[in-house]
Amino acid sequence: SYEDFPPSGGNYTYSAQAIGDCGASNVLDNVSGQLLDYPMGPAEASAISDSCETITVSWVPALGDFGYYEVFRDGVLLATLPNTSVSYEDANAVGGNTYAYTVVAVNDTCGASMDSTTVEIELVPGSPPAAPEVVITTEGLDAHLSWSVVDTSVSGCAVSGLWYAVFYSPTSGGPFYYHGWTPDTTYTHEGVVNFSATQFYQVTAVDAPSALASSFVKGMEMGEVLGKIGKRK
Repeated sequence: SYEDFPPSGGNYTYSAQAIGDCGASNVLDNVSGQLLDYPMGPAEASAISDSCETITVSWVPALGDFGYYEVFRDGVLLATLPNTSVSYEDANAVGGNTYAYTVVAVNDTCGASMDSTTVEIELVPGSPPAAPEVVITTEGLDAHLSWSVVDTSVSGCAVSGLWYAVFYSPTSGGPFYYHGWTPDTTYTHEGVVNFSATQFYQVTAVDAPSALASSFVKGMEMGEVLGKIGKRK
């Protein structure tokens, strides 16, 4: 047997003879075939992240005949993309973790190319929600608080599913105490005028599970509450 490594993509014809001291045999039947073209893998993979907890992976296009790309994260197939793609956005990354990405070009007949360079990137934790703009009115003995929906983080990324913790203090400098929470954008402090002619409030948008609020007791200091929710104002 004999093994040859010619350039891929070409058509080749092979023949063989047995040669000895008395001459050569007849030529064995010619054998021809095409060496199929394995794709050359994508090169120079890179990744960037933004404050919205997404990672964009990009690469220099692969060469050769191939049908699609496969993108892997930490060795697990993440996406299959058309062969015209040069980037992929991973929107399921979680802040605080480090991920490793590779990309391969795939020809269903020949198989996959060599992996691209592996690129590792750490996604920093997302920024906290922006602070609500609170409006306070009184009616009888009650104080009514209202604010607009907080739908962006401090860094301008979209956030959703927030709830709001309400704190109060008889002085502007605090300390502030926990009164309650709501998933809505209004809150009523009932009968507060009976206790103080002047009252100050702070409302904190929270992106932690709302079930966490069950551990809060009315009158807890603000610092203790924020410590339990990771200070996500």
